[in-house]
Amino acid sequence: MQIIDLPVAIKPVPLLTLSLLVLLLLSGYETVVEAEEIRPVRAITVAYKMREDVQVLPGLVTAHRYVNASFKISGRLTQRYVSVGSTVVAGQLLARVNDDIEKNTFTAADAEQTAAKAALEQAESVEKRAALLFKTRAVSQNEYEEASRQLKSARAMVQASEAKLRSAREQLGYTALYAPTAGIVTDTFAEPGEMAAAGHPVLRLADNRTLDTLFDMPADILIKGLTPGRTIQVCLDEGRNECTEATVYEIAPDTDPTTRTYLTKARIDQPLKQMLLGATVFGHISLASAETIQIPAAALTASADKAAVWVVSSQDSTVELRPIETAGYTTDGVLVSDGLQPGEMVVTAGVQALHQGQKVAILVEGHEKH
Repeated sequence: MQIIDLPVAIKPVPLLTLSLLVLLLLSGYETVVEAEEIRPVRAITVAYKMREDVQVLPGLVTAHRYVNASFKISGRLTQRYVSVGSTVVAGQLLARVNDDIEKNTFTAADAEQTAAKAALEQAESVEKRAALLFKTRAVSQNEYEEASRQLKSARAMVQASEAKLRSAREQLGYTALYAPTAGIVTDTFAEPGEMAAAGHPVLRLADNRTLDTLFDMPADILIKGLTPGRTIQVCLDEGRNECTEATVYEIAPDTDPTTRTYLTKARIDQPLKQMLLGATVFGHISLASAETIQIPAAALTASADKAAVWVVSSQDSTVELRPIETAGYTTDGVLVSDGLQPGEMVVTAGVQALHQGQKVAILVEGHEKH
């Protein structure tokens, strides 16, 4: 039997049908390419701003003037009417020494003056009578001149007795010690029964009407411009709740061998009632203002154990972890001394979730900046 090959008609396949076939063949091998994550962050543009350099140092309250009270004569101390801590006023009786000898001297001088005045009265009477008799030639000229000499001598004796009495009165007054100024007794150097030498202090007074503050001043603060005449704000605490002002009037020319600081004295003209002698206060010293960059503390992270921040590139919005040098910390943030330039953008929120070269979107008040 003969087999006859019949011609087969080949029809063209439509393009849409071909596309569907390709999609069906590749449906099991679809590759999903994920878009790179863009993380929203908050950031600030850093800039220089003026910052007042304020140094806080503890200080000690002392009296501006101390006075040593001493007797002008030597003697055995019989009474001391005040003790350490006593508050006294100017002219108040503080102590006494034995005054037996001075009393006797005064009594004798007083009696001597009384006798001299009596002798003067008698000499005046004799001279007066002699003058009348001399006019009538009842007495000779020699007798009259003798009466005149006796009168002059009596007057001189009165003057001498008055001077002696004044001296005795002064010596008796020196047996009592009075406060030369108002203040507080800070120390005593003699007890009743002991000998008090003339000119040697019996007690010490602190004139607390004007106070001083003593500071151990570091050299760098002096280098920055602290000089006599400058004003320091002196407060009872570091928070500046109760403060007054003090004026620097003395800076030691050399350092303390132990602390290597300069003893600085500042006078408090209007001390607060709570500023007692020996109290600790805090001096707020304002130095020259300087330009500095300050960033929020939340912007700070670390890189190789150094402080660092994420800096946003202005070209492609990627972040770079950059080490910085800090100059200190304030209640408002961190002071940066090196590593940042004005105009650069620093991430302030979300710093822990970033990686090097990551793209970010800047949020402004909760919205992305487009």
